[in-house]
Amino acid sequence: MGGILLALNSVRPALTLSQTDSTPSGNDSDFAPCGAVTSNVNTVSVTGGGSGTYTYLWERTSSADGNPFNATASTSASTAWSATRCDADSDNTEGWKCTVTDTVFNKTATISCTVSLTWANLS
Repeated sequence: MGGILLALNSVRPALTLSQTDSTPSGNDSDFAPCGAVTSNVNTVSVTGGGSGTYTYLWERTSSADGNPFNATASTSASTAWSATRCDADSDNTEGWKCTVTDTVFNKTATISCTVSLTWANLS
C-alpha cells in the first residue's frame, strides 16, 4: 500500500492556494493611548492538487513595533489577528504565512499575507 501512495504522490500536482484577503487589517480608537484591535478574517483555500485532508499553520515572518500580533486560530484555515496596539506604535504591520500540508500525500504549500493593526488615541 505504501508503494502505491508513493507512486501517486510522485505524479500528484503541487498544492495551489488562494486566500480571501492578502492584507487583513483592523483599526480602532478611543480616548486612551492604547487599546485592543482585531483584524478581519483571512481564509486560505486549497484550489488544486490536494486530497481534501489538510493541516494549517499560521506563523509570523516579520514583527511590528510594540506588542506582537496573535493569530486567533493559528492551526485553522481561517484566522484573524489581535493585539493591544498603541497610538505611538510607528510600524503597525506584520508579515504572516500559512503553511498547508496535505496529510494524505504529505505535500505542502505556503501563502503569505501582511496584517495591519492600528490604534488611534482620540484624546
